Amino acid sequence: MNKIQKVGIAMAVACSMSFADDPMWTADGYAGIVAFPWVVECMTGPDFDETDPDDPCYKDQGGWWFGYVTNKSTPGQTRSDCKDGYNRDGEKSSTTNKVEAKIGGQWITFIGPDNDNCEGPPITDIENGESLLEDGFLEVNLLAEGGDRRPDDEVYDVSMAALAVNLSGDGTVDRDIDALGYGGICLTYETDYEANGPADREFEQGLQLELGWNEDLGGGTKLEEDEVYDIWYAEIPGSTEKITKKFAWASDLSQENAAARYSPNFSGDFRQDNYSAQLRPLSKAVKEMRAVKIRIKQYANIGTVNFKLHAFSFAPKSGPCPEVGGTPIISKGAVPKTNLGLSLSGKMLSINNLSKPAPVQVINLYGAVVQSQVYTPGTKMNLNNLPTGVYMVRVPSSGYTGKIMVK
Repeated sequence: MNKIQKVGIAMAVACSMSFADDPMWTADGYAGIVAFPWVVECMTGPDFDETDPDDPCYKDQGGWWFGYVTNKSTPGQTRSDCKDGYNRDGEKSSTTNKVEAKIGGQWITFIGPDNDNCEGPPITDIENGESLLEDGFLEVNLLAEGGDRRPDDEVYDVSMAALAVNLSGDGTVDRDIDALGYGGICLTYETDYEANGPADREFEQGLQLELGWNEDLGGGTKLEEDEVYDIWYAEIPGSTEKITKKFAWASDLSQENAAARYSPNFSGDFRQDNYSAQLRPLSKAVKEMRAVKIRIKQYANIGTVNFKLHAFSFAPKSGPCPEVGGTPIISKGAVPKTNLGLSLSGKMLSINNLSKPAPVQVINLYGAVVQSQVYTPGTKMNLNNLPTGVYMVRVPSSGYTGKIMVK
């Protein structure tokens, strides 16, 4: 049984493969981690040690949900020892921005540096691997009290609270994830937020989905004249009923709208406020992605927003989002390294130690299921129709995924 299921740390490795049939994250997924293809590949590899909290599959691959706030932060201790030097000294106000999660039936802070180890709290039991998300979803309260907007003084300090998952970097290395092979992002969620829309749309507020990217320009400094963090984001509609929504980037990212500066740019479901001196198109954000954020960002206080995340995935290029309720990519309670194994002779695939017939999927590097059949123990699976390349072989009923090279 997996011993380490932590949430709140940042990690990554690049890959473009997805699993088309199932969400990458649901509350009952293995270890509470988003099953990004590079995470699955690491955990199904020969060197993965599920009992080691410092195993690279946990520490270096990304996929952990965490909370963060900007501007009005918790009064008290400065946590310069934590990743990115997170600050809790409350310089601007004695009030508090918060991200709290309901874990084990209790509301606790979901911000990593609010915990002694700089990491957020686990969402699965570290002893038996059972989910601590008792209602079957990750429920958070986001509070971002009003920021500081004084145009006459050229002061625009926005306030933010967010639930996020990092794709890149563990504090020692940063990697950009090329997501151009996908069509967007899929969320299954509920929220009590109602998108009424601010009177002045230039200064956005509300619940949004942000594509995180590198916010530094040369030398690790931010240049006031050319703010690279003029990011791309999409509005998340309020819904008190569980819904699945696909947030799509444009089908052709070479034909993006390039409006005049300070006029919003639009591409698919995403927009950019366009205050940066140099336009950075959505294709750059998609090709050099480092995080996905579900955020409250505002100047006016709209109170606490409740958000329930049921499922998360990258979206396919075309077609609907993956359905919620199927078999997780890595099954709950199932150690990815089962006693199954793969043997490939030419283009004939054998699955070792399978005790009874089971559905098997072969998935290419773009996330498409290119071959699917019920495999009978003792037989061989003919892959002659597949071109040379790397594929993942998945046995959903056992939670097993392995990698093969077809030559």
